[in-house]
Amino acid sequence: MAAALGPRFTVIEGHPGGGQHDLLWVCERADVAVEVTEGSQARLNRVGSLQVQGAGAHAVLVEDEGIWLRLAFGRQGVAEVGRRVLEALAEAPVAVVGRVDVFGWRILAAALGQAALYGLDWSVESAAIDTSGYAEDSVDRPSLRPYVNQIGAASIATMDMLKARRYWLLLGPSVEGATGREPVACLDTEGFLLRPDATGEDVTDFRRDAYDIALAGALASSLFAAPIIAGIEQAGAPSAWLGLAPFLSAFNRKERFFLTAQATGLLTHGEIHGPSLPLSGPFRQRLGESIGIEVPEHAYAATDYHLSWLYAALAWWLGTSYPGQKGQWLPTLDPGGRTLVDGSQEDIDLLVCWRDDTQTHVVAVEAKAYGAWGNAQMTSKVSRLEAIRRLCDPQEVVLRLVLTGRNRPQKLLPGWPTWATDTDGAPTWIPLSAPGLRVATQRCNAEGHPDANATTWKMTGPSRT
Repeated sequence: MAAALGPRFTVIEGHPGGGQHDLLWVCERADVAVEVTEGSQARLNRVGSLQVQGAGAHAVLVEDEGIWLRLAFGRQGVAEVGRRVLEALAEAPVAVVGRVDVFGWRILAAALGQAALYGLDWSVESAAIDTSGYAEDSVDRPSLRPYVNQIGAASIATMDMLKARRYWLLLGPSVEGATGREPVACLDTEGFLLRPDATGEDVTDFRRDAYDIALAGALASSLFAAPIIAGIEQAGAPSAWLGLAPFLSAFNRKERFFLTAQATGLLTHGEIHGPSLPLSGPFRQRLGESIGIEVPEHAYAATDYHLSWLYAALAWWLGTSYPGQKGQWLPTLDPGGRTLVDGSQEDIDLLVCWRDDTQTHVVAVEAKAYGAWGNAQMTSKVSRLEAIRRLCDPQEVVLRLVLTGRNRPQKLLPGWPTWATDTDGAPTWIPLSAPGLRVATQRCNAEGHPDANATTWKMTGPSRT
């Protein structure tokens, strides 16, 4: 929200009273040094609702107290909620590249998302005081004193309040016998991040990376990998309130996915589930019509997704297997002998996942632009998907298979399961756009005839196949 609103806005922690406390407060910078009451603002109560107030107007309720669980479980998207806030504020999005403070907040968001996925009890707190004079004592630690100025309530009138609000603490779980939580890091939104350790403070300067917001998630992963890995063994099975999509995202190891997403500006980490390919409105409409349900804008999407990953992500989400688990390993085959997990590269061209009010939806999209679908290949994938589908309650998780190509499949054998067919019993299909005539290379002999052992080649085409 702060990024879309532009540099006129910032984020602080607030405790205004009147039933509202522990706020993440998106407000105008000019109001920070006085009272955050008159200017445009959004109040994100971390244990309650989301309210918005335009300049000089009364606050209006944008989302009720269930908003945070809906976001975590994937029933709503972050971008969707952000747009509603902008509309309520009557503010137009402001495109500003290279905001260091926004990059810092994205680092914190990515770190908290990873902590939640692995069941770690991490949180974020302001390292200063807010306009109500509520003093934070969490910065009173020797490891952070050289970097963060502890500000007392008595000095509130003379301090530069903008500077006082630059610091955010990323806090780890409570330690038995200790007072409060120990910091994992301290972030200065002017471009520095401090990680205390046994040897002192390790300061990272992230100002040079702020031009590319896609780098924030990767930086968070590298900075906080060690404490996350150290905490996993004590975390146990994940909480059931997190949706399936973040678990799917955690398995995605396809370099092509990340390279393409970053090169095209799509790797923005805007949603709870992390890196994903945004689906266009026309594609979502076409896919939704083929399976009879609307596909939301915030749906998770990944390419070349391994079937072994899909099964493992479901098992992790359901709590039957998870990182750091001790024993009780799961079988690689189902009771009928069908493969669940193996070392092959068998994958789905596009995997789409989202949650609506009642069910989690997983759609496997298999593409064929040139050539024909083979019965052996598709029989194998359908068999594996059926085995994966049986892991879940069909009332809770709905899995569908959709084919896409320039033409409908003509040579596939009948008898496919209903979750892979349309109302006519044929494989569910949507058209794929692959415009233009294509040329190819072909090894050939001296007469120009195809020869797999030849040492010469020629160009063939153009053609549609």
